Amino acid sequence: MRLVDVRQPRPPSPTGSWFGKAWKLGLATAFVVLLLSSRGASQPQTHSQVAVRNLAATSIPCAPLPPGVTTWDASMGSIILPTNDTLLDPNACVGGIVVPYNAMLVIDGSKGSVLISSHGTGISVQGGELETINTSATSTVTFDAEADVASWDGISISADPHRSGDASLSYVSIQHALTAISITSGALSSPASGSYGLTVSNSGIGPSYFDGIDATNTPISVTGRIDPGTGQSDGLFGTLNNIGSQGIKVMFDPTLPNYPATILARSLDVENMTFGSSVPFGETNCPPLTSCAAGTIGNDAIQATFARNAQEPVLINNNQFFRAGSYGLELNNPNNPVLTSNSFSHNGVGSTEPSGTCPKNAVNNFPPIYLNNAVVDLENQVTGNFGQHDGLEAIVLNGTVTSSTLTWRTASTDASKPLGYLLDGDLNKVGGNFKVPAGSVVKAKRGTLNLNGVRLDANDAGARTFFTSLRDSSVGIDAVCSVFVQSSPPNPLPPGDWGGIDLLAGASASINNATILYATNGVQISDGLTSTLDPTYGPNFGLVIRSSEIGASFFDAVSATRTPVAVVGTQLACP
Repeated sequence: MRLVDVRQPRPPSPTGSWFGKAWKLGLATAFVVLLLSSRGASQPQTHSQVAVRNLAATSIPCAPLPPGVTTWDASMGSIILPTNDTLLDPNACVGGIVVPYNAMLVIDGSKGSVLISSHGTGISVQGGELETINTSATSTVTFDAEADVASWDGISISADPHRSGDASLSYVSIQHALTAISITSGALSSPASGSYGLTVSNSGIGPSYFDGIDATNTPISVTGRIDPGTGQSDGLFGTLNNIGSQGIKVMFDPTLPNYPATILARSLDVENMTFGSSVPFGETNCPPLTSCAAGTIGNDAIQATFARNAQEPVLINNNQFFRAGSYGLELNNPNNPVLTSNSFSHNGVGSTEPSGTCPKNAVNNFPPIYLNNAVVDLENQVTGNFGQHDGLEAIVLNGTVTSSTLTWRTASTDASKPLGYLLDGDLNKVGGNFKVPAGSVVKAKRGTLNLNGVRLDANDAGARTFFTSLRDSSVGIDAVCSVFVQSSPPNPLPPGDWGGIDLLAGASASINNATILYATNGVQISDGLTSTLDPTYGPNFGLVIRSSEIGASFFDAVSATRTPVAVVGTQLACP
């Protein structure tokens, strides 16, 4: 696909206002904007480490590279890729500059920074290899579109019958591509790694009209440079900014070609990166969220979908996420992901309407982190993640928690506290302890707390604890008008708005000074223990509820089967 823009060469310009939310309103709108607007007028300001275009130039012919190693370097001057527009040239290079299975393209920074610009065609690694060598902060590689076109086709990496294509890129800037990098080869190694088919280090991705990096059935590593003063990503080398749709999009699907039988290290490794609102590639004196670093990501900063119940490890560590239009991080079917020391700011911010109202056509608010159908150790492997000014300040999840002891962390807008939890489905836990401190607010959408053989400790006598629906705005963080509660709920909420607390097979519970609202069954226990933690009644009862209130439930407020129960000083509402 080509997006052609007939115009004068682009001048420097401020950030285009169409990036970001247009993508959430539909691709059709974005296409219209792209086709009717010049890149000079609408694209974000970008800078190349190659400050002046060399007078000498080398035009690359539209032909597969020969067997062996082909090297491009600064001695070639500006390296020009041909057009792919058959309206301009009947012999246009539609399939890209092909790197076949028996070839390797090396881009060498030893003679200085390298500029590669395209009249539209991309680089297509079809079973071959692409590698940058001898690059650094002062000797970079820049890919960009020529001034007479709005975009180019980016870098694509695929397999052929002989070999799986792979690539390793370092200190590279990829600008104005449709999608900067896409890989579908299933490669399990690359020149820089024995574990990843694609490695991108200390590089800048964007602007991209669609996605920054797309990977299917291929493990990838995307890493940035650390600021030694702060220990965080430096925002100079290691950025994804001004992306039309997804920053990084990853999919592992056994029904698609090249699905790997095993993952040697991790399926996805993203560390020390800055997403959105980062400085132009390699520039200094431009902090995030300032005008010189303006920019957004249209949808998710990272979106990854894994095969169900597969061992596809994930590490997302020490990244900064700014101004993603939807989720900062969305993981579907993750299996024990490691999410540590990430910071989120101004992500998923939609409607500015007052709390409790959801105006028609309002853009919904999103949380920084969403874990869908997850198997996750929240206590030990999801730690040190902070957010501020995000749409819904929480880690929203459903699935199974593997922590031996889980201590509930209540979601709040306090930026000094790590992100807390909200549920948009079931929370399942087998064995161990579930600690709910005094003053906690546990909110769930439709789901149930399924505690199999778990000891539930909500026995603190301090501030009141609440178990309630995600649609309940009266307590805790307000999720109304988020992507999970897209319409204003009735007032009062009906019984059965979420499942309640279900204790099974050797479970026990001590609940003190708590309110349980709008559940299908407030608390139900089956084949529980005969003792629990309560200091007064615990030795003789598997379920103790004291000084609490259970609101109207769709079925039962308290239900017990083959378990001794003590309900003391507690108000039970009629169904």
